[in-house]
Amino acid sequence: MNRWHGALLAVLLTPAGPGHAAGQDASSALEARALVLVNEARAAAGVAPLLPDPVLARVAREQAHRMRDRGFTGHGAPSFAHGTPEARLALAGVADAVWGENVGHYGSSRPGAGPAELLATLQTRLLESPPHRRNCLDPRLTHIGIGLALGAAAADADSRVLLPTVWMAQEFSRQDLRFARTGASLTPDGLAIHFSGILGATAGPLRLAVTGPRGKPWTVPVAVRAGRFSAAATLPAATGTWEATFFAPAPVSGTSAVARFLVDTGARPAEAIRPAPPAQE
Repeated sequence: MNRWHGALLAVLLTPAGPGHAAGQDASSALEARALVLVNEARAAAGVAPLLPDPVLARVAREQAHRMRDRGFTGHGAPSFAHGTPEARLALAGVADAVWGENVGHYGSSRPGAGPAELLATLQTRLLESPPHRRNCLDPRLTHIGIGLALGAAAADADSRVLLPTVWMAQEFSRQDLRFARTGASLTPDGLAIHFSGILGATAGPLRLAVTGPRGKPWTVPVAVRAGRFSAAATLPAATGTWEATFFAPAPVSGTSAVARFLVDTGARPAEAIRPAPPAQE
């Protein structure tokens, strides 16, 4: 798909080693402070501030906790469902065309170092890294979700020494296309599927193509009103797995697939629709 992925580079910003599931979770006040730090940097660069996005925040929070609890720092995850930033966003219903992710962790051996100090140092290190700075200051991006997890990590010099550590994930996007609801229900005519959500002004008109196991697609009308969209179709029951793909205009190729779903017409309605794995580029 023709999508900009941002600077998806992991950065290890601390002498700490593998993480421990220790300490308490970061508070919303600390995450709010992290947003202030990002927007202060954007203001200094003459860029409009980012708006907080609760959906992106949930994705970021889950990734920060996952990194802490599973002892890694990076954009991947030790499970297929959460293996890439794109997959995590898709599971949350986010199909924005422009997005990025920053991840990092920082630990300190200085006595008395608290979470606010760790956070400030981590954000400074991100801004000193060109790929992460680009995400923070990109004028195309409009929204952000920040997740923090507090704990302890073993020092490189002595694994018996645990350093207070903060893990952070930042999810950025230009709010284009959000799936607020997807669902399916059995009817006398087959499996009725429906999609609805928010359509940003930059997304352009949507088109939905539904393709059956035999590869014969048909176009489903997408209704748009006051920044919201909806689409529905009925598929023959028990006919295998279908694909539902939303398309939007793209400047180079003419159209671009912005969201793909797999529909199992033999599954229970509650389990029939799932995001398709991201396309390999």
